[in-house]
Amino acid sequence: MNPKFQLAEGIEVKDLSGIHEAFSIKREKEGYYSFQINVSSPNIIKVFRELAADVNGPGFFLLEVGSPEETEKQLRKKDSDPFHKDVYYLDGKDWKDISPIIIRYQYLLSQDGGVNIGFGSHSGHDEVFVSAYKIFHIYADEPSKYIETLQKLGFKEVDSLRTVWDNFTIDSPGRRNVLTHAKPNIWDMIENLKKDGFYFAERRED
Repeated sequence: MNPKFQLAEGIEVKDLSGIHEAFSIKREKEGYYSFQINVSSPNIIKVFRELAADVNGPGFFLLEVGSPEETEKQLRKKDSDPFHKDVYYLDGKDWKDISPIIIRYQYLLSQDGGVNIGFGSHSGHDEVFVSAYKIFHIYADEPSKYIETLQKLGFKEVDSLRTVWDNFTIDSPGRRNVLTHAKPNIWDMIENLKKDGFYFAERRED
């Protein structure tokens, strides 16, 4: 175990060996750069807010959450079939418009294992995304601004970042849990934001 790296409340991982806060970068064949970042749970909101502030506006707020149980019963015909996630967007916003949402729902967004979030520009590759197991990703045409912010936050670059996915085995799997006890919970949040233009966009395989 790694006592220094903390998982979100809704995430279970048995083996944290080799997992620490750091980032790696690679250039994709399309020409843009992709980052992968390990962020300890107490730092998730601060790091997301600092990185998202670097995104060129106007942009979109993205939220992914597991599809409802009744929907999964209809879509999954056998145990090997994939689960699904519902994707929601709030478009045409600058970071100053989205930041209050992140602050208001910070416990839910940082600790619920079933929630992924992102903020991205409507132009080019310029997006910060927090994926499954709260692993951060950045997609950028201009990586220098993100490198500067990460270094300011105390993150070091490594050639190859080890994430919790590298530690999963049949005997040591991971688990993501929805915080159904949270008040508000993720479904309350979605309903609250609909009046501001938050909308369901699509259902994807998880």
